[in-house]
Amino acid sequence: MIPAIVRKLESSEEELRRLMTVAEEAAAQRQREWEEQQERWRREDDQRRVEQAQSESRKQLSDIMDRWATALAVQRFFSEARGTCRSGGRRTPRQTHTTLGLGEINARHI
Repeated sequence: MIPAIVRKLESSEEELRRLMTVAEEAAAQRQREWEEQQERWRREDDQRRVEQAQSESRKQLSDIMDRWATALAVQRFFSEARGTCRSGGRRTPRQTHTTLGLGEINARHI
């Protein structure tokens, strides 16, 4: 019985080698696919981070511009107030709005 088993194993050696090779190739293919997927995910994650950083930068810039515009309006207001006090004259609300960069206003709203 044992000699029959030995003969069977010896005759199956080539088949076992072939099956091992197929299994190793399949494992290598799965590993490559896994690595490629990981790389795609890393690139997508990097792209998301870049887009998020750009969005946050635009928001920060917009906030800075808004604060700057407010600061300029306040500065213009006080410059105008100083000028009015120095000259002893008075300005109309329309002139004040124009000086502050608020644009023309309807005479009904003055």
